[in-house]
Amino acid sequence: HPDKIRSAYNDDKIKDINEAYSILTNDEKKLIYDQFGSQGLHDFDNNPFRSAKVQLRSLFVEVECNLFELYNGTTKTVQVKRTVLSGNIGNPNLLQHHEEKETFTINIEPHTLYGEKIIEKNKGNRHDTEEIYGDLFFVIIPEKHMSDICQGYRLEGLDLHYSLTISLSESLLGFIVKIKFLDSKEFLLTTPKITKPETIKVISGYGFQKTINSPYGQIKKTGDLYIHIKVEFPEKLDDMWAGYVVARFG
Repeated sequence: HPDKIRSAYNDDKIKDINEAYSILTNDEKKLIYDQFGSQGLHDFDNNPFRSAKVQLRSLFVEVECNLFELYNGTTKTVQVKRTVLSGNIGNPNLLQHHEEKETFTINIEPHTLYGEKIIEKNKGNRHDTEEIYGDLFFVIIPEKHMSDICQGYRLEGLDLHYSLTISLSESLLGFIVKIKFLDSKEFLLTTPKITKPETIKVISGYGFQKTINSPYGQIKKTGDLYIHIKVEFPEKLDDMWAGYVVARFG
């Protein structure tokens, strides 16, 4: 009901919904939008009889990376499938298309973050005779299956978080643990006193680094490493005392 719609959305939102509906219910407009985007549709609406030099919609390709690769930088070889159009661009109903493949080698800089995009200008979808191209964006996403070298690490903003599990005897007597960092270097985490469950230790400057452009110049920001300590309790008391004796007397 229009009154219910107006109570939930403002006038701009209603306008967007109406425009989207008009595209979805018009086969010719939908075909133009699918190939050329909103700007292409605008150009055709203003002059549907000319062969418009419009920009094709950008092509987005996901590239999986683990935290080790992002922290240290890496290169990836990615095969891209693009759409190649042929025919009179002034009559989208007569446009034909086929698929074309190309292999790219992508250089991923150290401290790249998830969600960042690497652009290849004019390397997306194209028309085979007109000088009409779309851009190609490689979007960095997490690996679907976490690499062993990154087990225990996760990234939030510029901060790294690491999960460490210790025994009950280690939490009571103190511990020394060797932790392998994302740059393959190892460091010792030492705690000579009692460590409570869910303790968080912060190591400054061990996160990701980014240089941000601002009105006042470039600002370099560095994240921290947060080590989340969990205490593993024994199944029975005898196990705890056995661990205590070994830790205390060797």
